[in-house]
Amino acid sequence: MATVKKKQIGRQTYYYLEHTFRHNGKIRKKERYLGKKVPENIDELKTDFFVEI
Repeated sequence: MATVKKKQIGRQTYYYLEHTFRHNGKIRKKERYLGKKVPENIDELKTDFFVEI
């Protein structure tokens, strides 16, 4: 399941779509940058993100 993660870099806040999974016994993480604000069409972006993976 993909989650929205908030990163604070300096004084700016950035949002990422993140999915964590196991591959060959190791934990892997895929991220996609969303922007400084969470977009309105977040559900559509999540489905596109899963198709990409």
